[in-house]
Amino acid sequence: MPDLPQPNPPFTEQGHYPCPVCGCGQISALSLMEAMSCNACDRLFIISVPQQSIALAESRRTLTWHWNGQTWQAFYRTMGLHSGDVVAVEDGC
Repeated sequence: MPDLPQPNPPFTEQGHYPCPVCGCGQISALSLMEAMSCNACDRLFIISVPQQSIALAESRRTLTWHWNGQTWQAFYRTMGLHSGDVVAVEDGC
């Protein structure tokens, strides 16, 4: 009997995830806050566990990423961009 694929783990406040901005750091929860920060680029993210998403806290525009169980998927609708558009972010590595 073949092994069934395991479901992708959901986004939780207790997890550690790759940073969607710099790509080399890990984001993790800040104590007593509904926020996460990156250990490499020090970016702050507002978290939404029900929506499985994070948003860059210090941006004038809403930059949001959704967790798909393996990686972050950028969500740029609020910026007037479309899926597949390229958005420059600084490399913090």
